[in-house]
Amino acid sequence: MEFAFLDESGDLGARGSKHLVLTLLITSRKKELIKIVRETKRELLRKNKCSRWLNRHAGEIKYYGFPDKDILKRALRKISEIKSMAFFIALEKNGCSFPQHAKTHILASLFRHIQLTGNTKIPQKIIADLNFFNKKKINRFLFTSHEPHSNKNEKIQKEDSCCREKISFTELNDEDYKKMKNKKEEFIIEIEHRNSRICEELQALDFICGGIFAYIERNESNYINILRSGKLKIEGLIVPKKR
Repeated sequence: MEFAFLDESGDLGARGSKHLVLTLLITSRKKELIKIVRETKRELLRKNKCSRWLNRHAGEIKYYGFPDKDILKRALRKISEIKSMAFFIALEKNGCSFPQHAKTHILASLFRHIQLTGNTKIPQKIIADLNFFNKKKINRFLFTSHEPHSNKNEKIQKEDSCCREKISFTELNDEDYKKMKNKKEEFIIEIEHRNSRICEELQALDFICGGIFAYIERNESNYINILRSGKLKIEGLIVPKKR
């Protein structure tokens, strides 16, 4: 069974990061991700400084501020050996801020990118952290592509202009969802919010998303190179902000 997890690095504000990166991990091997996270925590607990850092974060491991580079690299190597697909989209902010609902438009471009690659199906059930959209437990969206599915040989343009007029991604209220959920022609994507402190798969994805973000934001390639050294496949695009 395939599972999908969604994470972000960066922020929507004008004075924060230069990019906002959304990463979607698709894998059938979530138990192995959980094992890696637990092993990493045990390693941290053996060192006083690392143990204190983990306690400050209520037992949640994160890429940002991780206290031991050697432990981090070992965790990334283990993650790289799990056969999975990680798709990302990076929005270049160019000093601008964006509203929270801009994430829906960015996600639409990410799903279109997945559709164009032809490497896997767009997942219809996705797990994200509590603060990804809002306080609702589940958000449902209707995804519509205005062109037929592309084959694997189609050239993928790495600009948002390639998708803007081809897709729509509309949030559904409960009433609309009940009307559409049994219609085979409608493609509904469900995003469920979970607390990343108790969802170890999201903690593993935070390592992947953080490594991608470090490469795009600061041109730090060490960690993304480790992630790309094994069976994990990373694909994505950078969307430049129009000036």
